[in-house]
Formats: sequence, C-alpha cells, structure tokens
Amino acid sequence: MTPLIMKTISIHPPAHQASEYPVLIGKDLLKQIPALIKDADRVAIVHDARMKELALSVSQNLKEATLISVASGEASKTMSEAQRLCGEFLKAGLSRKSAVIAVGGGMLTDIAGFAASVYQRGIKVIHIPTTLLAMVDAAVGGKTAVDLGHAKNMIGTIHQPAAIVMDIATLASLPKTALAEGLVESVKMAAILDDDAFVWMEKNLPAILKRDEGVGARHALPLLECIARSVEMKAAVIEEDERETGKRMLLNFGHTVGHAVEALSHFAIPHGQAVSIGMACEMRMAQMPEAGRVLTLLNMMEMPTEIPAEQKTDALWELMTKDKKNSDGFVRMAVPDAIGHGSVKTITKDLFSRCRS
Repeated sequence: MTPLIMKTISIHPPAHQASEYPVLIGKDLLKQIPALIKDADRVAIVHDARMKELALSVSQNLKEATLISVASGEASKTMSEAQRLCGEFLKAGLSRKSAVIAVGGGMLTDIAGFAASVYQRGIKVIHIPTTLLAMVDAAVGGKTAVDLGHAKNMIGTIHQPAAIVMDIATLASLPKTALAEGLVESVKMAAILDDDAFVWMEKNLPAILKRDEGVGARHALPLLECIARSVEMKAAVIEEDERETGKRMLLNFGHTVGHAVEALSHFAIPHGQAVSIGMACEMRMAQMPEAGRVLTLLNMMEMPTEIPAEQKTDALWELMTKDKKNSDGFVRMAVPDAIGHGSVKTITKDLFSRCRS
C-alpha cells in the first residue's frame, strides 16, 4: 500500500441502490464537511452525548445546523429513540434536501443512519465515526439498525451514506481497550477475507497498538494504514454483495456467538470483546487449522477469548437462534477455513456445548 497521511477510498454500491461515495481517512479532515453537504438546505448533527464538543466544532462552519444529543450506550439503540430523532428532524424543519451528520461510535452511526433512512423515506447522511470500531466496521457499508430487546440489530435498513469522514485525531484519547476492540474487527476481516492483510497485521500490530505515527509525511501511519486496509476490504465486499446475500455474510465471523454473549451480558461486555470471544469459540467449532495465528493477535490485544462461565449454554443458544444469518431453522456461522478464506457453516447446539471451552 502507498504510504499515506490522507487517503480517499471510493465505495461503489450496486448502481440500483446508491451512487459512489467517498471515505476520507486522515488528519484534520473536519474542514471537509461543508463541501460534502453544500447542497443541503438544513443540517441535523446527531451526536453521542460524550461528543458534544466535537459536534459543536463541526457545526461552526455550517449554516442552519441543529445539534441533537443521544445518550451514550447501547440502551439508546431503540425504536423509541429513533422515533424521537425523527421528531427532532421534523421540529428542525429538515426536508428531503436536508442532511444528517452522525458524530459518534457504532451505536450512534447505526441509529442516526436508521433515522435518516426512514425520515421522509430517506435523506442524506454523513458519518463522522469517533471510535476505531466504527471506523473499520460499523460506519462503513450502509447498514443501519436498532435493537429489538435483547435481539441486536433486528430492525434496520441498508442506507448508504453520502460520505464518511474518519479523522484519526478523534482517536487520540481513545482508551487502550477501546482501540483493541476496534482492531478485533480488522483482524476478523483479514482472517476471513485476505491473507496478505492478515500477514500485514501480524507484522504491524505492535506499532498500531502503540499508535506509532512514524516520522512524518513520507511514511504511512500504522494506525491510519490499518483503517484504510480495513475499509478497502469491506468496500470490496459491499460492492459485490451490498445486501448480505452472499459474501458479505463472511463479515459476521465471530458475531453469531459474539452477539449472543454481548446481549446476554445486557451489553456490559463491549461489542469488540464479545466478537473476540465469538471468533475463538467459532474457530473451535469449525476446528480451524490456523486458529492459533488469530488467537495470537487477540491475545496481543488482551482481548478475551472465553465465554464467561456465568453465561448458560441454553440462554446463549436461544439468542443464537435469532441470528440474522439463520435459514430454515438452522443456526449458521461464518468462519475461516484457512487464513484469508472463509465459508458459512451450519452448527448444532450439541457442537456449541462441546466447544465452549
């Protein structure tokens, strides 16, 4: 990959669904926002409550901008909160020519994107993801959703953004654990999609974890390059399978078990940690021959790989039966067959029970 300080990646969803849109990755990019929404008559900036200062910074160069706060945490990702957001859009006078700017992590981009997708049957949305997890996964690809009780992401749409702006300056204060949780998704994609990218992760993970920024503009920043590689992997999948009927299902590696673990903890276990646990468990079920290489990276990031003992198999399995990949009553999981290559497999409760440890 070419050394970079800023990179623009174009995503081309199927022509009948959406047009090309840019993903800007780099430093000091918030000044790009006005040009991206120059045709909007009004703007609503939906932000995580913890991101108010950043949202105010975004609003300073915009006309007719209304700030709308959403309480932090997965508990906000509900239909009632999405309805409230739509009510705020109406109150602010948003029309079909208006735009929503989503500022926050994956929960925020999910619910703001969903509200934008249904308000007046769909208006423009631009994502400004502020966590690594949102940058490499949640904000990319057009998936929007809210939860239905303990069933994660059960109500949603595919609504591609008009642009995504990833300013790595927003990651400067990201806690070490939160950084690692985002990297779990990068490892997941490389493990099941791209062996070259996985080898790159093996080589560069220590520098990424240290947020080593190299020595200047002639050198790629390891963290920035990791984000770019992850976006490129996901973009290639989206362009082939926007609506998750084929290859995009592979991106759910770790999520069949992980979503159940996350939900059963009442979301006390963060998404990245739950996916790490799910990846380890699903590789055991599949007897994936190169699982050790994946586990080595998860261990380097100090991510958990065992289901909490207090979570009962029956309760987990019940949640797994509600997974969106399931078909004809069978529970399915996406898992690597080897590094860089994967498939979707059917699993049984007995196999899950035997592979919990």
